[in-house]
Amino acid sequence: GILAGGSSTIMAFTRLTNRLPARQRIRLQQLYCLSARNFGSTSTEFKKTPLHDFHCELGATMVPFAGWSMPVKYTRGINNEHLHTRSKASLFDVSHMLQLKIHGKDRIRFIEQLVVGDIAALEVNRGTLTLITNEKGGIIDDAIVTNTSDGYLYVVCNAGCADKDVAHLKKHMQIFQDEHPGSDISMEELHESALIALQGTRLMEYDMTDLYCLVKVQ
Repeated sequence: GILAGGSSTIMAFTRLTNRLPARQRIRLQQLYCLSARNFGSTSTEFKKTPLHDFHCELGATMVPFAGWSMPVKYTRGINNEHLHTRSKASLFDVSHMLQLKIHGKDRIRFIEQLVVGDIAALEVNRGTLTLITNEKGGIIDDAIVTNTSDGYLYVVCNAGCADKDVAHLKKHMQIFQDEHPGSDISMEELHESALIALQGTRLMEYDMTDLYCLVKVQ
């Protein structure tokens, strides 16, 4: 596959512009990429993923997204990259997403108070897509929770909700510890770890036996 954009925004933009006549579509995409390049390349305040320099070497157009400098397109163009992903598979740099480790023997009991997934039923090194909810059952964010063989839960949340999610987990971790004196639970934020997502219609043709992957839990 190709190493293609780091934001779902580009897919929504492509679907929108594909409805336009060819001349309008091409012009709008050119204006979009030009403005993105100018806005993203002159700022130094955005965080960079461990693969940032690699993206630049490949000629990526970098744009700001959720406080990060992320690739929105490469030299092949938006349409080619989109169609490649839909027909084959592509690698996405999603290192900007919030990554957490939940440690301790009470990690599953704790996390199951905050998410709707059956985390206790997960096999080792398997994960599930779930929802983080508030006290009334409202959705705060979606997340992927993986039960690793290394004795911790690996949690991935959306970059745009990172501050809110961390605050929510810290608040309820303190409540959990107060309600259960002597409980064994802690949280670690990963700030330097890269995260790659393989997406596309033919992704299952790739050998991923040594990687954490999702499984549906009933």
